[in-house]
Amino acid sequence: SIHSGVGLMELNGQVPKLMVGNEELRGGILRMECTNRNIQATLRAERRMKTNFIDVDVTAYTENDRLATQLVWDNRSTPLHRGAVSLGAQFQKDIDGHSTILARINPSTVVMRDTAWTIHPGTAYWHDGMVEVKGVNLSCGDRFFALDGKVSAQETDTLTVDVKDFDLSYLFNIVNFHAVDFRGFATGRVYAKSLMKAPRVDAFMQVRDFTFNEAGMGSMDIHINWGDRPKTIQLNAYMQDPPNKQQTMVEGRVTLGHAPGSGLDLTINTRRMDLSFLHRYASAIFDRIDGRVTGHVRVFGAFKNINLQGAAVAEEASVRVTSLGVDYHLAGDSVILSPDTIRFPGATIYDYLGSPGSTEHVARIKGMLTHHHLTNMSYDIDIDAKNILGYNFPQMGVYGHPGTVNIDVKATPLSGTTLIYDVSSPQTVTDTGFITYVSKRDSTQTTEDTDDTQAETSENDMHLNFDLNVTPEAAMQVIMDNKSDDYITLYGTGHILANYYNKGRFRMFGTYRVDHGTYKMSIQDVIRKDFTFSPDGTITFGGDPGKAALALKAVYSVPNVSLDDLSSSSLGLSNTRVDCIMDIGGEAFTPQVTFDFDLPQANEEEKQMVRSMLSTDEERNMQVIYLLGIGRFYNQSAQMQSGAAKSETAVNSLISSTLSSQFNQFLSNAMGTNNWSFGANLRTGETGWDQLDVEGILSGKLLNNRLLINGNFGYRESYYSTNNFIGDFDVQYLLTPNGNLSLKAYNQTNDRYFIQSSLTTQGIGLQFKRDFNSWRTKSHRKGKAARSKSK
Repeated sequence: SIHSGVGLMELNGQVPKLMVGNEELRGGILRMECTNRNIQATLRAERRMKTNFIDVDVTAYTENDRLATQLVWDNRSTPLHRGAVSLGAQFQKDIDGHSTILARINPSTVVMRDTAWTIHPGTAYWHDGMVEVKGVNLSCGDRFFALDGKVSAQETDTLTVDVKDFDLSYLFNIVNFHAVDFRGFATGRVYAKSLMKAPRVDAFMQVRDFTFNEAGMGSMDIHINWGDRPKTIQLNAYMQDPPNKQQTMVEGRVTLGHAPGSGLDLTINTRRMDLSFLHRYASAIFDRIDGRVTGHVRVFGAFKNINLQGAAVAEEASVRVTSLGVDYHLAGDSVILSPDTIRFPGATIYDYLGSPGSTEHVARIKGMLTHHHLTNMSYDIDIDAKNILGYNFPQMGVYGHPGTVNIDVKATPLSGTTLIYDVSSPQTVTDTGFITYVSKRDSTQTTEDTDDTQAETSENDMHLNFDLNVTPEAAMQVIMDNKSDDYITLYGTGHILANYYNKGRFRMFGTYRVDHGTYKMSIQDVIRKDFTFSPDGTITFGGDPGKAALALKAVYSVPNVSLDDLSSSSLGLSNTRVDCIMDIGGEAFTPQVTFDFDLPQANEEEKQMVRSMLSTDEERNMQVIYLLGIGRFYNQSAQMQSGAAKSETAVNSLISSTLSSQFNQFLSNAMGTNNWSFGANLRTGETGWDQLDVEGILSGKLLNNRLLINGNFGYRESYYSTNNFIGDFDVQYLLTPNGNLSLKAYNQTNDRYFIQSSLTTQGIGLQFKRDFNSWRTKSHRKGKAARSKSK
């Protein structure tokens, strides 16, 4: 708007956005007042600096051939950049009638990156087409930036700039140049000539703590030229970092602007150069790049289209792959760089457990990365790995860069591998957000996107395909209940196929066949027992992991249970081992659990008697719960007849069972091994603690899990037994890897009716087993074997 009156004109304007060259101003407010005596103008706006804006106020006032100006800025953030520079100028004529300007810089204080600098008073005198500068000085302690000399169109007139420990980042912030990050503290002199016609600048500097894209380069001696080529900085630098034995020579140019030909063209010959300067261009793929490189590399291209060419040998290099969560190390292998291609002729990498020259935890990589100016990376890499860490996230998550990523993994998990399968939280693996995939612009933010709709509308595509040959060396852990810490640990075999598509679902196919395992089960936080899984149980995956079909059987043995507890009167029946059996069926997220028990050491007469007493499923389930909690059978009729005595016996048994459970837990944690397990069982008798059974239990595997040892050893006080020592064991050696043929030896204690002596039975034999679904299948196998033999 414009307002005018007698002797007054007022101009008010708003400038939402203004480009001055490459500088962007926004939110501008312009105000100007003119009278017949003076002019006053104010411009307030925000200027872009990197990704932020700073407040800028410019004020000018003129009256009677005098001009006063002031520039104020404030970024209102950390680190702080704030200051005010004021200048006064007087317009006059010399004795020859020529116009002159005498400008004085007023003293003030400015803050750059939280550091206060003092501006000292100085002058600039313009006359006869030249400017004479005297005493212009900016200082902070013993650090300074000083100007002195002449500015004109003549080659003989020179303006000199002396600097000491001047932070280069100040300079790049002032000119708003951040395509490449140079930092350090410069000391030296700059010569500027012909600044009013064809500017030429030569700088000779020593820079300490120099960094290139935050990669440390040590100290640098550098010659910089501006003017031999338009808008181009030409440089010749030598850097050295003696502690790291680094030497680097750089020659080339940096052409400013956005016109064709602008950008970088640097030739780098280096010995042990810090590789982390690449992270700026590859942060979408790697969380971190460390190491040293020796070789010849050319860095060239427009600032947004940087490329590499040359050959180098990496030393002590390591990277963290974002999508895998794994740190890999590389030593002494070459990398070939060409435009839009990075080739690995045959690099060897190792994980944190490996080392150069080792044969375990290593992988041989051959292939290439193709890219478009260090963006939109595509992978074509063959990896021959041996026991190397391939995926490492405490919780499932994959992070990557925009585009399409295809990862095909064919592997045999080795010892130390654990696949955690959490059925207590179904959404973990059934939601599309089971794997989180974010773009580079989101990588600095916490992403918790588990919504199917967002996944379907994502622009990114990721395919993960796993072909796993699972062996008993690897563990599958199935978490049943996070709150009570119930979990299953299985070791087995199977061919498992799994695939994940970020716009689809996670799928698993194949049958996992159990070799051995344990189920740490708790019931109402009172009963805690370790069940042992029987071989040949299966988990069958048909697509949806939550609908995997379960066919598992687990056993918990109570080693010394009196069958007298089932009768209404004490008949002197035998003590025997009782196997509590848990059958797990149904589907993974809706398992169906039933209980039963078996008497593996009892004779047929005893088994028939027990079956007649406990004929229904409900009775057997109740007996299993009582055996797990109390360690003995429950007799309802006897309980009704003498409730007080039986209750006292039950309490004693519960206490001893709890002590046994805690002692077993302590031994298991103390041993810290999966091949051996130790435990203890304490059981009170009918009259309480005066009839006490104490048993130690051990089981283990030797000779690559082919020698199996199980034993019970202890002491028993009983009216019906004269031999108080318990010594049961069995030793089995698998003659074939699948265990179908084995050699077995055993010693077992036998309790018989009304016989007041503890008899034992020993034996040795050859055991053969074959699994088949029908006699026809069995006959077919026999016939096939016979035909093969006849040929």
